[in-house]
Amino acid sequence: MVAGCGAILAVLAGYAMFTATSKVENLVPVVVATQNIEPRTQITDSMVKIEQKPALSRSDSMLDDANLVVGGYATTKIFAGQDIVQPMVSKQFDPTGSSGFAGAIPEENLRAVSFPVEPAKAAGGKIAKGDYVDIIASFNPNGSSTKLTKTIIQGVQVFDTNLGGEGDGDKYITFLLTLEQAEIVNQIGSDKLTYALDPGSPKVAKTTGAIDTMICKRYNFNCEPKQ
Repeated sequence: MVAGCGAILAVLAGYAMFTATSKVENLVPVVVATQNIEPRTQITDSMVKIEQKPALSRSDSMLDDANLVVGGYATTKIFAGQDIVQPMVSKQFDPTGSSGFAGAIPEENLRAVSFPVEPAKAAGGKIAKGDYVDIIASFNPNGSSTKLTKTIIQGVQVFDTNLGGEGDGDKYITFLLTLEQAEIVNQIGSDKLTYALDPGSPKVAKTTGAIDTMICKRYNFNCEPKQ
């Protein structure tokens, strides 16, 4: 009888080992966060890793390829060690791997706004995505004959550009602006704007602006109207 019990226990132990081995072998890849990721943060390689987890614990929305995550933007806070599911990341799942624009806007009070531009008025067309610029306006207030030139906004981030060579379509710069800033720039008119490349310094330069009479006085120009 003892021998019979031993045989039964051996069978049960073997079955348990077989079941455990079966579960271990049936593993699938899952993308897991390696650190806390704040909303609207662009996800890089170092922020995620692949872990092998039991297939039974994997939901259909879990991602199994880091390429589907890297380059996208977190739509909610993701915690270290958390399995990443598709709604947590804003990214267009296409061959180019390009990210959805809305999720790339870093702050809720900002908007991506595009304005047509001549490359010559944008540091010779050298302004690129991620740069910071100061916007200078030259216009005649209220239709007066006196021209005013003034830096109206400083330290604006460039969200996207198309300043390539001829034949590359309309030239434009897309900025990250508040709605109030966008209204001001749009009201003045993009044809009256020049974009100065900013070194990215948080310092704001104070300017008085320039008008014809001030320049005439400072440089002793004869600005009297011709008879």
